[in-house]
Amino acid sequence: QQQQQQQQQQQAQPPAVVIGEQSLKDLSELHTRCAELKVEVKEREGRERLALEQLARHRDAVIHEMAGMEEQLQALRDANAELEGLVLQQRLDMESMRHDAEERDLDLHHSYIP
Repeated sequence: QQQQQQQQQQQAQPPAVVIGEQSLKDLSELHTRCAELKVEVKEREGRERLALEQLARHRDAVIHEMAGMEEQLQALRDANAELEGLVLQQRLDMESMRHDAEERDLDLHHSYIP
């Protein structure tokens, strides 16, 4: 009966945790490595944050530059349209002058015919 009570008491209590020197050393190394990894992660996050900020500044500069180029392109298009209008007007004027000259030539020709 006493034996049975001892077995029941042993079963009721959790087994004792025995940590040897090697286990403590391993645990200490794991703790140290964990701390090192935390530092590495923070450093990497910092570098990544700086890189993202730099990319964002570069993106903003490119967008600004593109907006300026769009304005220049629109100004060039407007100037081109104006020049095309002037060239067309000049062609019409030249055609009109040529037509007038042909009519004068005909008038002169008819006026000299006896």
